[in-house]
Amino acid sequence: MATYKVLKAQLDALAEKAEAARLAEFQAVVEEIRAKVAEYGITEKDIFGARRGKSGTQTK
Repeated sequence: MATYKVLKAQLDALAEKAEAARLAEFQAVVEEIRAKVAEYGITEKDIFGARRGKSGTQTK
């Protein structure tokens, strides 16, 4: 049976690999989104809707 120290080292190594994979996939997703935005002329409003300003503030 593996010791806590060995398992912790394996966990740390796996966490590093997972983060590297996430970063690689993140960059690919961002590039794909940018391409679609350019291709279809997508705007921030199309994605997130109309921005809401602060609701009417009352002054005393």
